[in-house]
Amino acid sequence: MQQFESEDIVIFDPSEKLIKVRSESVRPDHVLVLDVIRDIYSAWKRWAASGQGIIFGELVKTEGGNIIPGGVKMPVYVILQEGWKIQCPDNCNKVEIYGNLISSDGRAPFVPRPDGHHVSYEEITKIKTKKLSCAFIFSIAILFIAEGIIAKWIYDSPNEMEPYSAFLIVLFTIVQLITQARKA
Repeated sequence: MQQFESEDIVIFDPSEKLIKVRSESVRPDHVLVLDVIRDIYSAWKRWAASGQGIIFGELVKTEGGNIIPGGVKMPVYVILQEGWKIQCPDNCNKVEIYGNLISSDGRAPFVPRPDGHHVSYEEITKIKTKKLSCAFIFSIAILFIAEGIIAKWIYDSPNEMEPYSAFLIVLFTIVQLITQARKA
């Protein structure tokens, strides 16, 4: 079987059921940055649309992305099907994955490099979410302290308009933070 060549950072090799990453896609520090939607799922869709890949069926699929009650978007998972795996080139030592990547067989989505060495990989999305939640909690705490100070100001000077305006601004900011956190 022939490999599919494109401008993507990956090459689909049906004879080995491998999605091979191009060596020029690896940074000089031997790290590959992989966006699973753009670099795997969308590349597969282009391959399937080319006519060469359509005969192999759905080898990459997605689940999730739905909006559930409360406006929360479910995470999207890119799932490698039918035993397909990703193989990094010999010049890659680590992969930073943006998005959720799993394999339908329950095993790791990566196979060893052509030279036999394993590549370590890290899901960056989860790390960013933890940092976001810490910043969010800190921001909310500061805003609630500000609300307390403004409430004291209103109690001491009930006829002035400034404390009421400040109260509304801080309350609006809290609502905006909560809305942004739900979208993330």
